[in-house]
Amino acid sequence: LQRLVRDHFVTEGMNEIVTFSFIGPDGADKLGLSGDDPRRSGIRLCNPLAEEQSVMRTTLLPGLLETASRNMNFRSLDLRLFEMRRIYVPKDGEELPHEPIWAAGLISGARFAESWCQQQAEADFFDAKAVLENLFEKLQLDGIRWSADQPEPYYHPGKACRILCGTTLIGTLGELHPAVQG
Repeated sequence: LQRLVRDHFVTEGMNEIVTFSFIGPDGADKLGLSGDDPRRSGIRLCNPLAEEQSVMRTTLLPGLLETASRNMNFRSLDLRLFEMRRIYVPKDGEELPHEPIWAAGLISGARFAESWCQQQAEADFFDAKAVLENLFEKLQLDGIRWSADQPEPYYHPGKACRILCGTTLIGTLGELHPAVQG
């Protein structure tokens, strides 16, 4: 399944990145997560190499956004990135965390590579949605619903949705909130 998902993203023109499993303690603040959000409960390392890598990640977004920011600082604005790695979610009463594998992606800049026959347009929400729709079709998932209620705080209001398979939340999609982009 992992190989199929990776191959799909590459086929869609995306590049896989690999980031550290550690993030800074301010990662949740940058995403605008509320104080009671469980993603704030990352496992703190006893002896980190640096404060920016002192907490085990509970989401892939900080690493993905940091990579995008670094690329954009070097004027590489047309990005199609994804990461598929473990996150580390503490479990009550247990020493070791739950380590599910998650996927996260990012599309920015031009919709298509520059060409004499293509009019330039910026990638948007619907380009990312198409990547996921194609993936769900390839996986033969039925009952996919796109729900605009309860968007994540790091998404732009009105430009985000939750992705449900039946009644199970399987992901989210959205344009980053301007406060998170900054």
